[in-house]
Parts: sequence; C-alpha cells; structure tokens
Amino acid sequence: MEISNDFIYSRIKLLLLFVTFPYVLMSQSIVVSGAVFDAVSKKPLEGVVIYIDGTTKGTITNTSGKFSLDSEIGKNFQIVVSYLGYETIYLGASSLNKEKGLIIYLEKKLEELEAVFIQNDDWSREKKLNYFRTHFIGNKEAQRTCAILNEKDIRLYYNANDRSLYASSSVPIQIKNDHLGYEILYNLVDFEVKFSTTGWVNSVYFAGTSFFTEFNSKNKRYQRKRNKVFKGSTAHFMRSLATNTLAENKFELYYKGFKTSVSELLKIQKRNGFAEIYPLVNKTTVLYRKKLKTDIMINTKEFFVIDGLGNFSHPDKIVFNGYMAEQKIARLLPLDYGL
Repeated sequence: MEISNDFIYSRIKLLLLFVTFPYVLMSQSIVVSGAVFDAVSKKPLEGVVIYIDGTTKGTITNTSGKFSLDSEIGKNFQIVVSYLGYETIYLGASSLNKEKGLIIYLEKKLEELEAVFIQNDDWSREKKLNYFRTHFIGNKEAQRTCAILNEKDIRLYYNANDRSLYASSSVPIQIKNDHLGYEILYNLVDFEVKFSTTGWVNSVYFAGTSFFTEFNSKNKRYQRKRNKVFKGSTAHFMRSLATNTLAENKFELYYKGFKTSVSELLKIQKRNGFAEIYPLVNKTTVLYRKKLKTDIMINTKEFFVIDGLGNFSHPDKIVFNGYMAEQKIARLLPLDYGL
C-alpha cells in the first residue's frame, strides 16, 4: 500500500482548547447567552457569529447585540466570537458566567502593513495557491467539489531559506463543500508546508477553528457521503479507542508488522467520562477494514486525553501518516457529527 509523504498533525485544532483545560467531559446540556459590543463606542454589534469550535453549533447576534446558544456537546468547549473587521476572541468554559450571561467587547483590527519578501520569495502566487489548495483542501478530485470562496484574502509566502510555505488570513476562510453539504468558516491560525532539498513535501501542519453550516440535513445523498467519510477517520478511531470498541468498528492495531492487542500498545484509563491514553510505544499502525492504513507516531511520554467527541489533547505531538492524514478539509466533518 502506498503511503503519503505528508505528516499532518491530527485534528486541525487550536492547542488552546486542551492547554487551558485538559480534562474534557462527555456531553451535557449547556446554554450560553450574552451580548456583544464595540469596545470603543460601546454600541451593540449585529451579525456577530458565535460558535462552538469545530461543530455545527452556532448563532448570530440580533440588532441589540444579544445572542443565545444552546448545545449538548460537552461541558468543556471553546467558543469563538468572530466579526468582520474585529479581532476574533476565544472563550473557554472557565470564563463563562451562566447566571449573568456574557458581556463581550470586540476591538477593531489594526491595519497591518504586509512585509515584502522579494529577496527570498521567488514563487508565483499561483504556484503557492496550488500547494495551499492541495494541502489544505485536498487533491484535485477533492477540489472539484470543495472550494475556497475568498482566496484573495489568503496571504502566502515561500521562504527559500528554510524551504517552507506559509499562509495566513485576516478574515475567516469561506469554504463551500458540495461533496458533504457544508459551508465552513475557518479561522486559520497556522499553516506550514516544509519541503526537502529535492522538492518533496516533508511535512504539513495547519491549525485553526471552524464552524459548519449544513445545506440540507435531511438530504440522504449527503448523509451517505458523510457516513462514508466518517468511517475510518481520525474521529472514528479516537471515539472507538476511548470506548474500547476498536474491534467492533473494524480497526486493527499492528506493531512492527504484527497484529497486536490494544493493551500491549496503549494503557487506557476511564476517568469522569473521558479516557486517558498512556502510550507504551511511540509508533503503531492502524488498519481499517484490513485495507486503509495509517501510521501513528506519538511523540510524548505523557498521557493524552480523548473526549466524547473523539477530540484529543496534544495534537502537535500525535502525527498521522497515511489514510487519516489525507482527509484534509474536503473530508472534514463537524466534531459533533453522529452524536
């Protein structure tokens, strides 16, 4: 089986979610309400998008700047508050006041002068965009049904000294995924592609927050495609690992070419509705339905945590190579999919 050269860091998530509060509980009902104002004028802001990162759970403020968000995805979560022309802010569970509600003040973005890298960057914008599309959206087939609507807002820079391509955007990247039936707002926090001296891609890493809106939740064609994408995905694997249902869900683990039991590779402890995973080896191979292969490198001796969504901590230290690494944005589902 051919293995991709890409080493993509896990779940495409902000590290803040687990650095701030690493013990994530299973689903519980929450209601978050409040109002959003301009930090200087103190006037209410209408149309501000407030969403729970990585999910379909979101809302917008009314003419009075007020909002109410009701969800059942978990006790610990990250709320993203995003508005065009203003700084995006991120709120964790510990910052919420459920009795009085949230009063949020947004500050306008300062205009930044883009640095000019004429000496080091000799790549055309189209060449950089092609690499960005491939390693952010997916291959040419994926790009036919999943498109970025505001590519002009994406800033790209190739640094010849370290052979790396970087990308950023001051506004959310707008994505229309006709394959899975979602519109996605993606706040890109980090994007980097590293190349070898011969031009091969050595590694890919990107991180950010995302909000999903469905085209038609009852469309059976979308439902079938989403289910197909979910099977064998990172989220499917992590949920199965946390609930000790790998075999039932058609996952097999291998170590140095030999089929191995979970207990020989990972120690799993359940604690208050989440799973603590202690790695006993730093590399294992996963087969889904005996054909979809993924190598997983765990570059930490500490345990990592899996919550009820299949989300996991230390995403910068758990590296996937193979099938799970190739799914990218075009095959990305909301964290609350299937729950």
